[in-house]
Amino acid sequence: MDFDKVGKNEKLGAITIPPRVLFDSKGDRMEFKLGPPPGKTGEVDGHLAIRCRRASEHDIHFLKDYADSQKRNALQNRFHKEPAQSTDTKGGSGNIASYFRRQSRTVKDGNEEVKEYKVRPGPHPKRKDQTTWMTHDQVEKESLKESEEWIDTGSGKLGRLFVEIIGCEDLPNLDTGGRNKTDTFVSIVYQDSVVSTDIIDDCLSPRWMPWTKRAFIFHIMHSSSQLFLGVFDFDEGINPTDDHDLVGRVSVDLTNLRKDTLYTLKYNIFTTARMADRKRRGSITVRLRLEIEDDRKLLLSNLEPPPDMYVNVKKRKDFRVVRYTCTGKYDMTKYDMKYINS
Repeated sequence: MDFDKVGKNEKLGAITIPPRVLFDSKGDRMEFKLGPPPGKTGEVDGHLAIRCRRASEHDIHFLKDYADSQKRNALQNRFHKEPAQSTDTKGGSGNIASYFRRQSRTVKDGNEEVKEYKVRPGPHPKRKDQTTWMTHDQVEKESLKESEEWIDTGSGKLGRLFVEIIGCEDLPNLDTGGRNKTDTFVSIVYQDSVVSTDIIDDCLSPRWMPWTKRAFIFHIMHSSSQLFLGVFDFDEGINPTDDHDLVGRVSVDLTNLRKDTLYTLKYNIFTTARMADRKRRGSITVRLRLEIEDDRKLLLSNLEPPPDMYVNVKKRKDFRVVRYTCTGKYDMTKYDMKYINS
C-alpha cells in the first residue's frame, strides 16, 4: 500500500502465498514478485520479501506472557487516571527523573561496607532479587555471560556474524543538571541492517546485561563489508530537530577474523575518522563470532566490490544516527575545502 495522510491509501500490488510454503519455511528470506491487487490487471513493478518459521515453544510462551501483561496493564489503567509508565526496558529518562532516582547504595557485608549499583535498564525478570542491585565485580562478571536473546537480521547467504555489545568505558557526560548523565545506547550498522541496543540511563561506563537487547545475528552478504558501531546519548526531547548526540564511533574490519572463533575486542571511539586533532571519547567492548556457510562462495565474493546498501528509517533522528554511525560527524567522502585543509 502507498500510505496517504489525506485521501485513500493506494494499492500497489499483492502476492498470494500457499499455506504449505509458510508451514515449511525455516526463517530464510523469501522474495516474491508483486502481482496486480484484487480487481486490477496488468504488470506490477516490485517485489516483497518476508521471513517466516513455525513458532517454537519459546515463542508460544513469550506471546502468552505478553498477552497476560497486556491484560494486567488494561486492568491497572481502569483503576488509575494515568497509566503507570516504566523505563525499565528502554531507558532514556529525563533530567527530573534522573535527579530523584537512586543509582547506588552502600550495604553491610559482615563488618565491611560494600557499594552496590542499580542494574540498568532493569533486573533479570526471573532473578530480580539477585540482579536489581549488584557490586561492580558482579556487574562485570554478569555482563560477560552468554546472551539470552538474539535478534536475527539481514539478507545475506554467505554466513552469519554474531555481535554482542558488552559495555563502554569512560564516556564523556553530554547531559547537564544534577545527577543526570549520558543516557547511552549503541547503534549498529552492517550491510542492509540497522539495529540498536537498550538505553542505559545516567552512566558513563554502562554494561549491557545478557537479558537485555544487546545481541544480534547479521546474515553476511559480502566478506569485505565493515561493521559500524556508534555510541549515542539518547535525547527524548519532543523537538523534531533535536538529535541523539554522537559520543563516538568505530568501524570494525572483519576480514582478519577466523570463523568459529569467539573474539572479545575493545576499541577506542572517536567522533570522526579524521586523524587531525581528534580526541578519544571512551571505549566500547564487543564480542564477535563468524559462522561461514561456504568458504568458496565467501572467497569468490571478493572478486566484486561490496554492493551499495540502502536502509529505510522513519524519523530524521534515526537517519542522523545511521549517518553518524557510518561516517562520523564529518562525511570524509564529501568534497569540501575545509576538510581538505584540515
